[in-house]
Amino acid sequence: MGTKLKFPQSITLPNRQQFSSAQGPLSFPGLVFMPGTTQLTAKDILYRLRASKAKCIVASEEVVPAVESIVSECPDLKTKLLVSPRSQNGWPSFQELFQSASAEHSCVETGSQEPMAIYFTSRTTGSPKMAQHSQSSLGTGYTLCGRYWLDLKSSDVINNMSNTGWVKATIGSVFSSWLQGAYVFVHWIAQFDTDTFLDTLTTYPITTLCSAPTVYRMFMQKDLKTYWGRNLHLNHKQKL
Repeated sequence: MGTKLKFPQSITLPNRQQFSSAQGPLSFPGLVFMPGTTQLTAKDILYRLRASKAKCIVASEEVVPAVESIVSECPDLKTKLLVSPRSQNGWPSFQELFQSASAEHSCVETGSQEPMAIYFTSRTTGSPKMAQHSQSSLGTGYTLCGRYWLDLKSSDVINNMSNTGWVKATIGSVFSSWLQGAYVFVHWIAQFDTDTFLDTLTTYPITTLCSAPTVYRMFMQKDLKTYWGRNLHLNHKQKL
């Protein structure tokens, strides 16, 4: 990627398999990842890139027009990677680079207080604020969350519905599950649909569901009796 240690790398992807795939190659060599949702506008992306002085952005196809409209105003941005089977002008394919990368790599020995990730707070008054997390705070936090809050075991299958701009997406979909040896179930839908999601829960062996309270309220508005006998694996592991 041509990026250097400690420089922020923006990840603007939906909740798909590539979101997890992108974070591993960034965190192992000691790069600082900065996740964001695909709902960000061009103005939002510009603010984040300039505030963080990000050197690289990894984005999906729907984000490319917004990035291209502001890229001339981001002098620190040197590399653009596209999560797509094919490259575009100025956007090498992340998948192609991933497939051609060597299977051998050396992890960087990072200090406990060195930065690992940057998240932006929700805007209440003024512009969003950068919140930097260290190797220790996130590393220890992921272990505690996976072991005690999510109660993950190596036999578990977790489905985390969090938006990728939230730290909970990384907690549930990436590091907590990896550290506990659990499986991650990824089901991306453009817009949440209760029936589709309940069908998913009764079709696949998902044991742990991590979601916002709104989803559970929508569940309660449905006739759940039609689902209880359909191989529903969830037991006590529904998490907010």
